[in-house]
Amino acid sequence: MSAIIPGWGQFYNGRKIKGLILGGLSLASITYTFIKYSEYRARGDNRSVSEFLGAIIINLAVWGYTSADAFVDAYLYGFQAERDTVLKDIETERR
Repeated sequence: MSAIIPGWGQFYNGRKIKGLILGGLSLASITYTFIKYSEYRARGDNRSVSEFLGAIIINLAVWGYTSADAFVDAYLYGFQAERDTVLKDIETERR
């Protein structure tokens, strides 16, 4: 879900504060990228090109982190419940 809308996957996993923070960070990086793009279009020099490409890399890194974080949280979300079930089964077998 976070691959589509950054922060959405964190909300889905029940991590609302993390979703707000990562969603805000994604919004800030997208805004920064658009600002650098408009500077590139206005000036067109080598410095503005490298700043724009740097902004794209930052944006992709933030997007990748939010997507990976939501995936890992979703994967580990059921781990505690599964662990408790396995431990309960082990205790039952011992009796």
